[in-house]
Amino acid sequence: MRIASCLCYRQGLILFYFSQVILLLLLPGTKYTNAFTLPSSISIANKNGNNSNSHHRSVLEAAAASSVSSDATTTTATISFDTFDYNNQWYPVIWSQDLVLNEPTKVTVFDVDYVIAKISSDEVICLLDACPHKGAALSQGRVTTKGTFQCAYHGWSFNGATGACVEIPQIVPPASTTTSATKIPSRASATTAVPAQIHQGMVWIFPGGNLEKALLAPPPPNNPDYGNLKLSTVIRDFPHIDWPILVSNIADPDHGLFAHQDKSFDMYSASSQVGFTSFEVKKIGQSWMLQSKIDPRDKVLQVDQTYRDAAADTGTSKKTSKNTKKNKHEDTLATFTFHAPTFISMKRVNQVTNATKFASVFYVCPVGVGRSRFMAGGMSSIQVPRWLNHLVVLNFLDQDTYLLATQQKHVMAREAQSYSI
Repeated sequence: MRIASCLCYRQGLILFYFSQVILLLLLPGTKYTNAFTLPSSISIANKNGNNSNSHHRSVLEAAAASSVSSDATTTTATISFDTFDYNNQWYPVIWSQDLVLNEPTKVTVFDVDYVIAKISSDEVICLLDACPHKGAALSQGRVTTKGTFQCAYHGWSFNGATGACVEIPQIVPPASTTTSATKIPSRASATTAVPAQIHQGMVWIFPGGNLEKALLAPPPPNNPDYGNLKLSTVIRDFPHIDWPILVSNIADPDHGLFAHQDKSFDMYSASSQVGFTSFEVKKIGQSWMLQSKIDPRDKVLQVDQTYRDAAADTGTSKKTSKNTKKNKHEDTLATFTFHAPTFISMKRVNQVTNATKFASVFYVCPVGVGRSRFMAGGMSSIQVPRWLNHLVVLNFLDQDTYLLATQQKHVMAREAQSYSI
């Protein structure tokens, strides 16, 4: 019996295929573009501490390796995985719709806790989740009517955009005057503000420094279908699944036939008979992107059936014969995109117009060593109720979460060995 108390995989694909069979109405898509625009609203920040995340370097190799085929025609940019700066990236932490207005919420990236709050429909503020007074979690406090974070312990308040302490209730005006309060000590403003923004419905934070550094860093990736198709979202935490393992799982269509017993994954697979139409690794500033395109026909399924036929010594079966028929998806290409380090999209596009009627998007947050947060969206012409998405997707994720948990101890043990001195 498979256990699943965490999160795992590329839910969108099946979850939405299940709950959106109706959506087979063609809806024009948009052309894929490499133009990643700067956000319209970013909170100003001071400095940020260094996060130790070298453990997660392998996510880059893992995602790439999961998608490579010897038959692919490849275009590869010169990319150094060893020097990839994980701090100097924007990270997705929670869907904007999951934040209550003016309510502090704790999120975690690379084992560092942050407190965020949505102060308007398109603006968020973020600090390290520790009051400089006693170290208590600011996420346990509240957002004041002035839009500041107030600690629940002693009532100190902090500007969410700068980290400055703006109020200490225990500091009162001297008895001889009622005009001004005692100056707040500079050490009281030692908390750290973090650049944060809402981009395409997702809240992103930048753990690598202040606003100036954030503006120079690669911006959050654009989902080219956002705004053209309706987005139905899900979210799940995996407290026992490491980030690189989860990303590698999402980027691996070959397991879908077996772990999920669903042949729709085969559209994105490659085989010795059917190679990728294109396989590109592109450098984008200080980040990079992998994109593959392939004929969305049966591949692994066909090979598996051939072996079954041979074992049964029945010659060419009816199922095998079906594979020789005209491919009903021959005017489309199955496309997979991984934008390092956290965004994945999968969809079928028209070869001429590049239009799509359905897309699955995945955002994977590196919560910490052995922990991750999975956020996904199904994009189509209809809005699927969120409760239905979660009902279907969480059940779908449970199909191979236990497999990832059993894999993790071996992967992390080998990785620990490679970092030992």
